[in-house]
Amino acid sequence: MTGDVRPSLHSVLRRTLLSVVVLAVLVAGGLLTAFGTLALRSNAGANLHLVARAVGYSLEAAVAFSDGEAAAEALALIVDTEDVAQAWVYDQQGRLLVHWSRNATLPRAPWVAWISTFAWEWTRGLLARLLLPPMIDEPILHGDAEIGRVVMRATGDGLAGFVLFAIGVMLAGLALGALAAASALQRVLPSILAPLQQLHEVARAGRVERSLHRRLPAARIAEFHALGGDVNALLAELQARQQGLQRENAHLAQRATTDSLTGLHNRAAFELALAHAVVVARRQDSRLAVLFLDADGFKQINDSLGHASGDAVLVAMAGRIRGQLRDHDLVARLGGDEFAVLLDGLPDAPAARLMSDAIQLSMAEPVALQGGGRVTASLSIGLAMFPDDAADAAGLLRAADAAMYRGKRTRAWRGGPPPP
Repeated sequence: MTGDVRPSLHSVLRRTLLSVVVLAVLVAGGLLTAFGTLALRSNAGANLHLVARAVGYSLEAAVAFSDGEAAAEALALIVDTEDVAQAWVYDQQGRLLVHWSRNATLPRAPWVAWISTFAWEWTRGLLARLLLPPMIDEPILHGDAEIGRVVMRATGDGLAGFVLFAIGVMLAGLALGALAAASALQRVLPSILAPLQQLHEVARAGRVERSLHRRLPAARIAEFHALGGDVNALLAELQARQQGLQRENAHLAQRATTDSLTGLHNRAAFELALAHAVVVARRQDSRLAVLFLDADGFKQINDSLGHASGDAVLVAMAGRIRGQLRDHDLVARLGGDEFAVLLDGLPDAPAARLMSDAIQLSMAEPVALQGGGRVTASLSIGLAMFPDDAADAAGLLRAADAAMYRGKRTRAWRGGPPPP
């Protein structure tokens, strides 16, 4: 038929190739962007929870005493460097103690900068509401008792920037793919399909296998080589962000279990380790010992020489206690001038007392203070054995505490230094 007009092979191949490129870029880029957004959202939520726990730990004393000024100062010190938009601290009665909000100022001139900044803030806020988890709520604990709550909301800067960057990379990849398809014919079709297949495989590996270390190899066609570079850059940035969040989470977890002054474990970490050790000892029918240590006359040192000297004495005590223990023994500062030591693998109570005596002897050397002064510190130590003195971790710690106070009273009756 003379009126039957059919498309040429060149146009069919061009349209087909263009369709394949567009579809592959959108699918692969969409999968990669979705996986990256989900991964960042999950890590951002976990990071926000860790920040809230760190805030709760730092604000424990301020909330307990309803000290709003101290709570505000400590809160700002922690959240100012984190991805936090707003934070609220409530006391035990549910009253607002502190409210912190990140200031977002818009430039006054020129108007183009004002509009661009406003557009960015609006876009960031929209993406944060759509993609970030809702506000998190963490309790502030004093021991096992809840004394307040911390409520936080993230800014979403990192997530919004990543999503916009991912969209830009997809659009750039789509444009490059279209240019390559328009100029390619059947002889270059394998060179076009191979990079697209690799792109799809890398994106799918990231989504299904959670693998961010794979990279696209160099391609023969310049457009696809550039696309691969953009995707590799996106993968590298996502991997770096994920590793940074993991390091930050590990740092926050360490802060949550470490005493900031002495570098020893804190009470929470010690009680968790003790509970685990008791379970193991019960299962293996073995023995373990707990030493409860309390500084003698520490209040007088603080009152007469100042808190800086008191801190120096505590740091020196911590180092000397640690120096008398084995590598696998655990020592913690429970709070104030109280320490605890977990000893396992000992045959009996006399072996534990030998280590207790060694700690006592290590305190004989006076502690050098800043400014040239020296002060002699001593410890009262109580010993409790599992399973002789208690059958669980809490009972074992109470038994060691009681033994320490009995020792203090005995020394006082015999004319020794009175208990503080």
